[in-house]
This record gives sequence, C-alpha cells and structure tokens, in this order.
Amino acid sequence: MSSPVWPLVVAGLASGIGDRVTYGVSVLTGPVVSGDSPGAYVSVGYLPSQPESNAGGFIQSIDTSAAWSWQESGTVAVEVAALTGSSTLPDAFTVAGLISGYLAEDQTLGGLLSTDATVTTSCDVTNAQTTSGAVQRLILTISYTTRT
Repeated sequence: MSSPVWPLVVAGLASGIGDRVTYGVSVLTGPVVSGDSPGAYVSVGYLPSQPESNAGGFIQSIDTSAAWSWQESGTVAVEVAALTGSSTLPDAFTVAGLISGYLAEDQTLGGLLSTDATVTTSCDVTNAQTTSGAVQRLILTISYTTRT
C-alpha cells in the first residue's frame, strides 16, 4: 500500500472550496466550535448534522495496466448548509454550484491528484427546522480516482 491520498484530498478540498465560496460561509474540517453558529457553512470530511456517519474513505489497488502503479479511489463527504430566507448569505445550492464548478475546472485539485484523475460529485438534499429557522442542507459525496 502506498501513502494514502485521502487526507491530502480533504485538506485540498477545504482550501480550494475556501478560496471560492462567498463571504459569510464558514469552511470547516471538523465539528462546529461550541458557541459558534455560522449561518452558512461547508464542512469537508465531517458531517455536523450526522456526526456518527462516515466521512468518506478510500481503497487502493495495483493498476496492472499502468506498469503496476498504485491507484486510489475514494470519497469525501461534504455538508453544505445555510439558513433559508437570508438576504446576506448564499443559499446551499449556490454554494454547491460553486463547489461543482471548482471541481469541474480542476480535476487534479491543484496538482494533488494525478493528471489523469477523475473527480465527480453526487448530492443528497435534506431540509431541517432548527431553533435558528429553516435550514437547507446538502450532503455532497465527492468521489475521486487517482494514481499514486
């Protein structure tokens, strides 16, 4: 097994997403800090609404068609949430669109993945009512395949 790329992918996604989301959206890689309640956030590799769920994972295999190189396929869970009805914060779908555009532009995540890497996104839509109001919540699954 070669060194896993997954932790680098989580860090790279957080950085790349942070560079692209608009003002007022917090980018997290773990639990929301106690006492902090962002009106909109993107959480990479951790799902605040489902803290016991899987944050993603990876599998490595030897690619015999490419001179016996290692190949890693993985997923990273990303939660996008925003209070609905805000005139100062983007909605969750706008933020998800920015993430999708970023991934479409750069399949290597800034050179972290091989030049023949693929990155795809799927989305589950949920809505919730909290003490702060109605919340749009999207659970993105970002899948990647790369040579290591």
